[in-house]
Amino acid sequence: MNEKTVILSTTNGTVAMKNAHAANEVYAASLLNSVSVAKEILQYYKNETIILVCSGSSGGFNVEDFYGAGYFIECLEKYSNEHLEWMLTDAAMASHQFYLGKDNQAEEVLLNSRVGRKLVEMGHHHDIQYVAEKDTCFVVPYLKDGTYVIHKNLKR
Repeated sequence: MNEKTVILSTTNGTVAMKNAHAANEVYAASLLNSVSVAKEILQYYKNETIILVCSGSSGGFNVEDFYGAGYFIECLEKYSNEHLEWMLTDAAMASHQFYLGKDNQAEEVLLNSRVGRKLVEMGHHHDIQYVAEKDTCFVVPYLKDGTYVIHKNLKR
């Protein structure tokens, strides 16, 4: 198998990860890999605060990050080995409730977002279909030494 490196740079996500570099660990999650990232965090970080950063778009809020954060919280709750009681901020609780209300509607949420509508106009509907999939990628991207993003391949 040929291994290839992919470098993704976004206007908000890259900045958010760079600004979070002082944290003990910084991971990147999406609908595609939330289960893998949640399991990794739950395996290595017990009783620690988890801060979810929704990078948004063009410096502002976007619904796709909000939905994704809600799904990530759902994954943390679902895969907690212990019956932990999560203390969610109001924003975290709102994103989780929003996700639960639209659980099987990821593609619809993304298509109706500002960025989704723009992508459809540009002919990228198939890209939205792909990123709306849940847990099809088994990688855990994280920052190492505040500099490099490493992808740890996981097998199910």
